[in-house]
Amino acid sequence: MPLKDKFQQEKPWAVLGWTRKQWKAQKMWKKAGVTEEKMTELLLSLDYSIIQEMKDHAMAEVLTESIFGEKE
Repeated sequence: MPLKDKFQQEKPWAVLGWTRKQWKAQKMWKKAGVTEEKMTELLLSLDYSIIQEMKDHAMAEVLTESIFGEKE
């Protein structure tokens, strides 16, 4: 991949609405058992609406847990 294309490509942390520091701290790829490059490839292949729906679902879980207590 030419260097120009590499810098113009959307970053996985931007897709998630995170900072690069948050992306590195979460290490989602290790939890999933894949490389960081593979996780990046997966995230960039998903449609924006799918990512937004997953983020909304996660936020709903956090709010529900904060209102009603621990998860079951």
